Amino acid sequence: MKTASLPSLRFDPELRAAAESVLEVEETLSAFLEKSRAGARSTFGRRRWKLSLAVSLHETKLDGPDPIILPRRCSE
Repeated sequence: MKTASLPSLRFDPELRAAAESVLEVEETLSAFLEKSRAGARSTFGRRRWKLSLAVSLHETKLDGPDPIILPRRCSE
């Protein structure tokens, strides 16, 4: 599979300065962002999972009867 490039990201000067302030010795901003790609992949996976769960729950609700919620009895 071929890889694709995402468009360049623009950062305001404050965010760039904040990112550069946490770089390790000899680490570039590009290298830092490349490492964070793994975090983005896991975020994509979590969002796909949440979306599929929401779709499943929605389909289940449409296909099944509405649940009946009974009031609790108070013990006397």
